[in-house]
Amino acid sequence: MQRVGVAFIERTAAFGRLEQRKLFRTIKDETAFMALYYLGAVLGKTQPKCALDPLPAMPIEEPARTTEAIRHALPDLLRLNRYERRAAARRDRAIRRLMQGED
Repeated sequence: MQRVGVAFIERTAAFGRLEQRKLFRTIKDETAFMALYYLGAVLGKTQPKCALDPLPAMPIEEPARTTEAIRHALPDLLRLNRYERRAAARRDRAIRRLMQGED
């Protein structure tokens, strides 16, 4: 399963963006969004969904790029680790049951 963890990191490093994506085409668009966001909060209107990108730009140079890829892949790596531990525990229980049945 170590190969799967390495694949998560490599995938993140390969598909991470090199530049930060612009949220608005112009300053006018950004100003309109902010006005609607804050005035909507004051007037009790529903606030527009923010267009923020959850992943920041990936650094271009190593080792910062690999470090950032690992940081992005960490939630998947933690889930994978939990799965591996549970699978190993189930396997060990099954082996113990088989061994007890043979006695």
